[in-house]
Amino acid sequence: MAPVQALQIIRTHERAPELTLQDFRSLTERLFKYMNCYGFGAVIAEYALREELEKLFAAKEQQRSLALGLDGFNFNTPPTTYH
Repeated sequence: MAPVQALQIIRTHERAPELTLQDFRSLTERLFKYMNCYGFGAVIAEYALREELEKLFAAKEQQRSLALGLDGFNFNTPPTTYH
């Protein structure tokens, strides 16, 4: 896909409002290794963009958990009850 198509995927991602300027810079650096040029402009595989976006959001989630002191906390595990 062309860069303009990649930007559209990023803009319409459900978590796009969370992205900062630093996130865009990081994503750009990560995507360089997937860029190809076929003589008519830059091209990137859609799977690579989606994969790097998910990695970025996973890292943001981990940072948020660490900041809240929730590292390793599993929200899907029911609370333990004592009788």
